[in-house]
Amino acid sequence: MESSMELLEHRTKMGVTERQVSVASSCPRNEHLGKPIQKLCYTWPDTFTIVLSLFRLILGMLAVAKIRLAGYLGHKDQLILIGFLLSLMAACTQKQA
Repeated sequence: MESSMELLEHRTKMGVTERQVSVASSCPRNEHLGKPIQKLCYTWPDTFTIVLSLFRLILGMLAVAKIRLAGYLGHKDQLILIGFLLSLMAACTQKQA
């Protein structure tokens, strides 16, 4: 095993100064890790995404279930609206995953 002087000379040749070596060798390894914390189950963006997706689901169901709205939109526009709402829901939930 190399002596500390040889190791210091080797490190100074590599561009590490003596001060950096002494600081690096005096610090315990786990000191810089910090306190472990538990991640929250639900964050605000997750909650917002769920609420927004449910709102879009309700809009899609209204476009099909309400007779007046369904008659006004027609088959083609219903499909366009449902496809648009599904694509927005997929885009929102894909960012959260």
